[in-house]
Amino acid sequence: MSRVVSSVDIHLLGGFEVVGSDGLQVKIPGTRPRALLAMLALNAPETVSSDKLVDELWGDDEAQDPESALHVAVSRLRSVIDESAVETMSGGYRLGVPMDNSDLERFRRHTQRGRQLLTLGHPRRASEALRHALAQWRGEALADLRKFEF
Repeated sequence: MSRVVSSVDIHLLGGFEVVGSDGLQVKIPGTRPRALLAMLALNAPETVSSDKLVDELWGDDEAQDPESALHVAVSRLRSVIDESAVETMSGGYRLGVPMDNSDLERFRRHTQRGRQLLTLGHPRRASEALRHALAQWRGEALADLRKFEF
């Protein structure tokens, strides 16, 4: 029996991973649902249009019924993470996970803080913030989703 996780942390800065609030890795069923979640996380908090998702996820391998294929991918995602994590919006979808639940956003926040501290003349504190930023990286970003151009 599979579990549906309500709170997730999304890791993009290395191999793509989704970790539940219990600290266990969440297995996302299928490559396209994984890529869909990664795209939503990369574009968060913005809505990504269904057309763009279909184009990026299927491209030249376009499905016979792209809209249905996208709905199936969303459904597969929602079979393991709470429905609120993938919000249906007018014309597309968006990630419904707090921004801090992404290693990419934490990297951006720590990097920005480090730059601010350096500008303010606090090199040691800046260095600490930048070390926290670098700690978010686990390897090549989205290393296991290279076949997708996004």
